[in-house]
Amino acid sequence: MSKFSRMSSAEVMALVRTIGNKEKDIKLRAKDNLAELFLPKPFRLLLNVSIIRNVLQKFYAKKIPGGFPYIVAKSRAIDDMLETALSSGDIQQLVFLGAGYDTRSYRYKSLLSRTRIFEIDHPEIIERKKALVKKQNLSQNNLVYCAADFDQGKDEFDMAWLAKQGIKQNVKTLFIIDGVSYFISAPAFDNVLNIIAQFQPDSELVFDYAYHEILDGKSYHGSDEFKASLKSMGEPVINGIKENSIHAHLGRFNLNIVSLLKPLDIEKRYLTASNGTTRPPYGFLDIVHAKV
Repeated sequence: MSKFSRMSSAEVMALVRTIGNKEKDIKLRAKDNLAELFLPKPFRLLLNVSIIRNVLQKFYAKKIPGGFPYIVAKSRAIDDMLETALSSGDIQQLVFLGAGYDTRSYRYKSLLSRTRIFEIDHPEIIERKKALVKKQNLSQNNLVYCAADFDQGKDEFDMAWLAKQGIKQNVKTLFIIDGVSYFISAPAFDNVLNIIAQFQPDSELVFDYAYHEILDGKSYHGSDEFKASLKSMGEPVINGIKENSIHAHLGRFNLNIVSLLKPLDIEKRYLTASNGTTRPPYGFLDIVHAKV
């Protein structure tokens, strides 16, 4: 299986979520108050200056249209989906695939007090995150970091490997795959879906995905810039699911959709300002919440 995440994208996501958390308009504000702790101190100080934040947002909007709004909106949407899943009170395991600098294990500490948490990522980013967590005095007693080198084939994402990490197949589990599916091959991602489908019934899955059409040259809002930017970072987009085919795709694995957010849904729900204006996100990424 290919990579789950890389250092560069993890830091960029933390930067954008930090700016989003400092948004003045509460209807547009992200809820990630810990993202800035994963940035160098000079960055944190600079981002306290509103003029600098505005300049960065304008630069980002010009370079990658829809990117900044999408990242902030996706953070809020997945937070909401996590809260919905936890509201049932019976999620026993929470597994992040390609955890990067995700902060939910710490932000939702009180709600996760009885939930075993596993963060899976490349050994390099796991070690750097652990060091930053220690430095910032963050704690989560029921969290296990799982270093995996899927790039070089040293580890294989299968039930045996998951069991070695302490992840149990026979308990209700929530998987969160945030910003990962488009970086791994179609067979590898289908393998992930197949493995998840073997977990206890009513286990859940949250992930975002790109439309396969962007790989065939079709353009959507921000798609060409999205591909070019990630390619320049050494993280080319190599996977997608055909637009409007997610129900059929997940159906192959007996996964049923709980909720689906398409670009217009994301814009209306998370990117409508207090004055009624909207900020369009990427036009080719959906966010889905499904159940086994």
